[in-house]
Amino acid sequence: MAKIRNLFGLFVLVASLPTVLSLVSTPALQRYCYASSLSYLGVEKITSKEYAKAGNLRPLSQLVEPVTQSGCTIFEIAGAEDDALVVAFRGSANVKNFLTNLRFKLVPLQGHPTAKVHEGFQEASQGLWALLKPDLESLTDSGRPVIFTGHSLGGATAQLCALAAGPETVAELVTFGGPLIGDEAFASHVNQALAGVPITHLVHGADPILENNKPLWAQLGFKQTGTEIICDPYQPRVYEESGSAPPSGYAYNILDHCKYLGVFVGPRVG
Repeated sequence: MAKIRNLFGLFVLVASLPTVLSLVSTPALQRYCYASSLSYLGVEKITSKEYAKAGNLRPLSQLVEPVTQSGCTIFEIAGAEDDALVVAFRGSANVKNFLTNLRFKLVPLQGHPTAKVHEGFQEASQGLWALLKPDLESLTDSGRPVIFTGHSLGGATAQLCALAAGPETVAELVTFGGPLIGDEAFASHVNQALAGVPITHLVHGADPILENNKPLWAQLGFKQTGTEIICDPYQPRVYEESGSAPPSGYAYNILDHCKYLGVFVGPRVG
């Protein structure tokens, strides 16, 4: 039975949740979501934020690629038991980022004979990886594992930079509301090139960017890589199987693209 709820002044039709849901634990995923959120902020503002404290995240450096203005922030996780680096790739925060998203044309994936990839995302990731690679090389001498993560556009650049870095550098790849970015040959290549690296894409049915782009991605022949997991936008909850997740309603509210696991992930002031 359906019910109506009001979100940010917009009425959204959503299906009632099942009485019993099959859930898995999410602390690590929520930490990566915190990092993805913090990547939208200037590095000088990060340490005072509650998400940094909750995730034990300390920023080490922040990089912005000058042509497309895509960016990422390198964090270390405080605490000896979690000695790792998290590279969080920022989503769209300026006009150039939004223009990058709109360059949907499939072009040859650099270094691969047949795979095709989103033109804008490839350009953004190539410039960003050129800046990121030397920083990572200087920080990973101790053998610390490196997690790549990102929201929206940042999910796309995280995935392509992870492909460039390879499994010898990247221990895990996690995206939140990330778009599909390449064709079937691209997806197959990513899964093979990053074999042994867990690739997890968190999505939810209230995200209007994902829901509204599905027909276009199908038309263009885009395919998903890794594993897609349904999560809750408003609380730290994921579902073991897509059949155990609540059905999606009408994805109208643009702010729901910035809600993952109870974390706000998107551009803001301050």
